[in-house]
Amino acid sequence: PRIKMDGQAVFKTAVTVLPECAEETLAAVNMPIEQLDWYIPHQANIRIIQSACKRLGFPMEKTVVTVDQHGNTSAASVPLALDRSEEHTSELQ
Repeated sequence: PRIKMDGQAVFKTAVTVLPECAEETLAAVNMPIEQLDWYIPHQANIRIIQSACKRLGFPMEKTVVTVDQHGNTSAASVPLALDRSEEHTSELQ
């Protein structure tokens, strides 16, 4: 037996679930998306991140992207992106 991934289904699910989770989280703290400084999603695929940002109406310029540097590192993607966001924030100040 082999494990097979349905890439299209994964993409469609991710593009739906990522923005939904962000919206639910913002709603839970009663915070409009315009007040969000940075968006740091799971770094699975740049197309997923771009599509999620588009659905959220959130600018890519304020989205931390490290998938081009690290690839999809599974559970480590968000901590690596958080580390990179600290470096980026320091550079901006």
